[in-house]
Amino acid sequence: MPAEKEEMDIFDKIKYHSGLIFAVSFLMVCQSGMLLVNKAVMIVWDLPITITLIQMAFTDLVIVSLFWWTLRVGNWADVRRWAMWVPQLFAAMLATSMLALHYSSTGAVVVTRNIAPIVTLSIEAVMKEKIAVDKWTVGALLYTLIGVALYMLNDVEFSAIGFLCIIANMCAGVMERIMQRRLIAVEPVDLSKMVLVLINNTVAILPVALLLLPTKEYNNFHTLKWHDPEGPDSWTAYMWLALSCVVGVCIGWAGVNAQFYLTATSFMVVGNVNKFIVIAVGMLAMGESSSWEAIVGCVIAITGGFGYGLARMNLNEQEKAKKAAEKEKKEAEDASRKA
Repeated sequence: MPAEKEEMDIFDKIKYHSGLIFAVSFLMVCQSGMLLVNKAVMIVWDLPITITLIQMAFTDLVIVSLFWWTLRVGNWADVRRWAMWVPQLFAAMLATSMLALHYSSTGAVVVTRNIAPIVTLSIEAVMKEKIAVDKWTVGALLYTLIGVALYMLNDVEFSAIGFLCIIANMCAGVMERIMQRRLIAVEPVDLSKMVLVLINNTVAILPVALLLLPTKEYNNFHTLKWHDPEGPDSWTAYMWLALSCVVGVCIGWAGVNAQFYLTATSFMVVGNVNKFIVIAVGMLAMGESSSWEAIVGCVIAITGGFGYGLARMNLNEQEKAKKAAEKEKKEAEDASRKA
């Protein structure tokens, strides 16, 4: 029996780590792809909110028509719990992401997001989640902050509005991940992953649509028509729009799936791995900042993100070792009392 149990434990570990690797890898592909495709769409159409709504509606349509069999509601009260908080934050995150890409370069968005763990740690502390930090994690974040500042000072597309949108996007993203994590791992809802994605997109459509009023994008809806004088002059623009919708479906599921494996802070750190590719494409194909100062700032910011990730992993290992030692000590004390 012990041998069978050991084999089951090994199988469970392999299954868990395989799921973790897939979740992280798929999320990274979706995150980098979404940034680049959305930027390509923004270059063609001056309609960040409208494009967001198209992507959300497309996601709902695909889920209901093709993946209806994955929709499972175990408790309708959980639908209300999820819908009360997460979709609103999801709407804010999507809208500010598109606005950030509209007013800023992809490099600025990617590089600035490296300071997201600062925001994450602060918000998690306010929400009374147990956070462990040491001199290495703090040092890595300060080092990253220097790189972000250096890049932003040399960004050819820098704008105050764009920077504010990036900061707002980080705050919304952090709050959304923390709330999702709480409702998935801490106080779990009895709903399938696709139901969560469907709720997010359906409920978030209204608050995002309200942003059409201040932005007045409805005056330019005609540019979406084929052969409109002010619209795109090539079918490739519509190909990018369609691709952004497909990636939007994937990233919604990838984000929810990753929450089963990652904390909010780890979720943000994972995004650092694929950022060099995104920035390189922006520099080579989109004419974004490529001065040596910007490149140095980019390298500092992203290596700082790597450094933070390593420091966090080391700190977590120390915490685990400490808990294991305390548990062993307690068991030894209990055994001595019984003796």
